[in-house]
Amino acid sequence: MCGIAGFEGRFAGDPKAMGWLESMLTAIQHRGPDYSGKELHDQRVALGHNRLSILDLSEAGNQPFRYKNYTICFNGEVYNYLELQKELEKEGHVFKTTCDTEVLLAAYDQWGEACVDRFIGMWAFVIYHHEDGRLFISRDRFGIKPLYYLIHNGTFYFASEIKALRTLPIFDSTVDLNQQALFLQLGWHTFGEHTMHEKVKMVERATNMVVKDGAIESTNRYWDVDLDDVRIASMNEAKEAFRECFLNSIMLHNRSDVPVGISLSGGIDSSSIASVSGHLNPEQDIRTFSVFYADHVGMDERPYMQAVLDKYPAITPTFISPTTDDIIEVVEDYVGHQDLPLLGSSFISHFFVVKAAKEHGMKVLLEGQGADEYLVGYLRSFYRILAQNPFSFTRQRAFAKHLRNEEYDFLTSAKRIAMGLLYSLGGDQQFQELEMKFGQPFLPSSKRVDFSVKQHSNKLNEFLYNLLFFTELPRLLHYTDMNSMFHSIESRVPFLDHRLVELLFQMSPDLKVEHGITKAVMREGLRDILPEKIYSRKDKIGFKTPGETTWLRSLLLKGALTTQNDAFEGLNLSKATRLLDQYKAGDNKHATMAWRLVFLNQWVTKHA
Repeated sequence: MCGIAGFEGRFAGDPKAMGWLESMLTAIQHRGPDYSGKELHDQRVALGHNRLSILDLSEAGNQPFRYKNYTICFNGEVYNYLELQKELEKEGHVFKTTCDTEVLLAAYDQWGEACVDRFIGMWAFVIYHHEDGRLFISRDRFGIKPLYYLIHNGTFYFASEIKALRTLPIFDSTVDLNQQALFLQLGWHTFGEHTMHEKVKMVERATNMVVKDGAIESTNRYWDVDLDDVRIASMNEAKEAFRECFLNSIMLHNRSDVPVGISLSGGIDSSSIASVSGHLNPEQDIRTFSVFYADHVGMDERPYMQAVLDKYPAITPTFISPTTDDIIEVVEDYVGHQDLPLLGSSFISHFFVVKAAKEHGMKVLLEGQGADEYLVGYLRSFYRILAQNPFSFTRQRAFAKHLRNEEYDFLTSAKRIAMGLLYSLGGDQQFQELEMKFGQPFLPSSKRVDFSVKQHSNKLNEFLYNLLFFTELPRLLHYTDMNSMFHSIESRVPFLDHRLVELLFQMSPDLKVEHGITKAVMREGLRDILPEKIYSRKDKIGFKTPGETTWLRSLLLKGALTTQNDAFEGLNLSKATRLLDQYKAGDNKHATMAWRLVFLNQWVTKHA
């Protein structure tokens, strides 16, 4: 895990070029404090790299790294590098290091751009071709590792974080008002290639790109999920396939030459990672890190965490409980570190979990992001189950079991049935357009916001796909990366092994919610490994905090944040001010929106 930065094109030969690159690397030093390297090649490309040493801790693994006629700057991990190395050695490749960087470059030399199809991992890398001056750029299938760029006056600039680009004298901080609207209304701080800055773009997930002479020559989406490839209809087949693939993913994600910890909540996702790690390595000392809020109802999941610790006594836990004073102490630096406005309070909780892991000597942290999005973890997924065919007895039975499992009262059950029937009338695109229009209308009525998500005949698979690639997962991955890298820790997400995701989309949608419960395939596949208390748990808490209802008021009261919205453009400020005044007076009805407004204002003030 590292930080990369550089540029290609007209400016690379300028005498000031290496000074600019040094400033970019300094801005993201936290991503790789172990070594910093920079090189200028052929007066046409400048490459910079900050290294966080995880594999092959020797100087041999430092970057920029050259192999034959290629030089690479690489952020991420290729977890199956040992298997690939053996395959490449049979083809005649000779390796001088024990790091995955050299394997990646040898794979590129052997298979060209198609090498990424063989990788199990997360990455954002830039490869310079010394012979023809091209840059080959790639980002992993889910966008776990970030890569931003801007193009100015014949030069292509790139970096792992926007703050590195912000050091450039040519940086343009103009706010993308379309993206600002998506942030406020739908909670999307990026969408596709777009960021909150008009001129700053992202290399999209699962994308290869070729750059030369300061311009993008080509882009290619090399991987996607096939929503029509449904072939598994048996729970026995599904659970066995999941179990085998997930255990292999955990094994690969534990490969490291430095200590590996686990972020543990009381939910089934992180508990599965910890439990499988304990199952595979019963003699290994496993460290977990957890957050709780004992003074707030429903925010202390230690009894569920304890169930994991009881079953796997080799696990050594660390528990933390940040106070409002702790939040106030870090919020200014934390918000300043974020390149995008802070979307919710759960990310601050995550920040403290990673901080604790760092203080206890961890350099790698396994985390559960991604499972909810394709294993059917969100309860609103059940709307789509009923919506697919309201007259199907199978769907009605699954929905009825879901209502019983959650122990909803009559009124709540009626509302959920109504939502299921409502979703039978349209898909994600239509309902998000309605949310944009009627949710909290801060935009002028004449303003049209452009976005387009996946549309498919199967409503559940459509919903899960959009969770993965448009709505939920991109924001989780952004803050996971920013929080972990702030503390120079590599965050790994074993649920985002692409083989697992492909496998779950090959299963019948009905299997994923069998007996009306979430994550049915995972529960059954890991039944003997999970503690009974975790296997049987049906409620969905999430990374819940007292942030929107308690922390925000304290931060406003003590002057750490402000509701002064003078910096905003393109919004109906009177409506925004009225909502914030109601919040400050004690009304929590729109607490989530109040949070977004306040932190958007902080971001605009600092970064735009």
